[in-house]
Amino acid sequence: MQKPLPSEPRHGQIKYHLESSQTGSSVSTRDDHAEFLKKRMVSLISSLYGNIINKEELMVSEGQFSWFLNVDILVMEELALHQLDYICLAIRAAFINIQLPQVYVTTNENTGKIEVGLAEEIYEDQENTDSLKTIQSAKTSPYVISIGFIRNQTGEDSIIMDSDDIES
Repeated sequence: MQKPLPSEPRHGQIKYHLESSQTGSSVSTRDDHAEFLKKRMVSLISSLYGNIINKEELMVSEGQFSWFLNVDILVMEELALHQLDYICLAIRAAFINIQLPQVYVTTNENTGKIEVGLAEEIYEDQENTDSLKTIQSAKTSPYVISIGFIRNQTGEDSIIMDSDDIES
């Protein structure tokens, strides 16, 4: 949790982090090229899925507290742009199934400050207080489909779409 941005007091935030495990083929890959590709892919993911959900659903207390979701992505091989489809499908699947813990906002009587606590911290004497909140807007998140253009020798373009039965 964190304080929301002053420009968006009713919104939470999402930040994407991308890492890859290095393989034997990465020995020949230049570090500066790999870092450039990583930054480019994070930029693409952020622009494609920056608004994957309605960020107002991440608000806990307007202007005071909101959820800040760090999305860690680990690719188990050397990074390549063709992996973007798979990464986006994994992100979409994760957001469809995301559930946040139920929190309660109270005002501290001694300090007058707003405090946030998990249900099990506030109601310690009750059982089964760990209810979860589902993000409803995730169910309408978009799919990402790769589109490629191939120009033949006569200058005509062919459009190729990488989609499956669900995306078609």
